[in-house]
This record gives sequence, structure tokens and C-alpha cells, in this order.
Amino acid sequence: MSKSITNTTLCEIIKYSVSRFPGIYMMDHNNSAKTLDILQKDITVSDGIRITDNAKKEIGQSIDIYVIVEYGTQIPKLAWELQKEIEKVVKKETSEEPYEINIHIEGVNTRNNKNEKTKS
Repeated sequence: MSKSITNTTLCEIIKYSVSRFPGIYMMDHNNSAKTLDILQKDITVSDGIRITDNAKKEIGQSIDIYVIVEYGTQIPKLAWELQKEIEKVVKKETSEEPYEINIHIEGVNTRNNKNEKTKS
């Protein structure tokens, strides 16, 4: 039995989990697919997150996460661990496993000052 939760709410929950994840500098709010995705009814887009409801409901959702990582982060390790964390969060919130979780590394922060996050 799945829990009733909107994709918009799920995006916010995922965004919170990603923002607290070690090695993540910030979500990429300007991902290139965002403009076209807003026009499609089976896709929910939030800053740095895209959730696609598959036509076959038994398959589950596809989740794409667009992030900028901190310099020195082991990207393969981060992507693997973030996928597992998001899978756990989605399963907890919806009682269903996502079909796929894709982590897109859109850049690496090379600045030393974390306060510059807000200047994007």
C-alpha cells in the first residue's frame, strides 16, 4: 500500500536530504532540462530535482538529482551513497521503491568561502 504524497512534497523532502548530505555544495537550480520538463504532465521539477512518473505505474518513478559538489569529494562514492540515501527516503515516504535514481554532477565548487553559496 502506497502512502499518498504529492511529487512536489516528495521533491522538497529529497531536497532537504540532499542539502544535508556530506560533500554536496548545493543543488543545481539551473539544470538544462528544467524548461522543457515543466510542460510535460508526468514530470515534476523542483530546484535541482526531476521526478518522472513512468507510464507503467508498476515500474515506479525515475528521480534525477542535479548537484554541485565540494572540491575534493570522491564523486563515485558520493553518487553511490546519495542514491542509497534517496532510495531510503523515497521508500519511507511513499512505501514504494523508485525505478531509478540518477545523480548528475553539474559542477565542482572550488571556492573556499561557503558563504558564497547564496550569491548564485
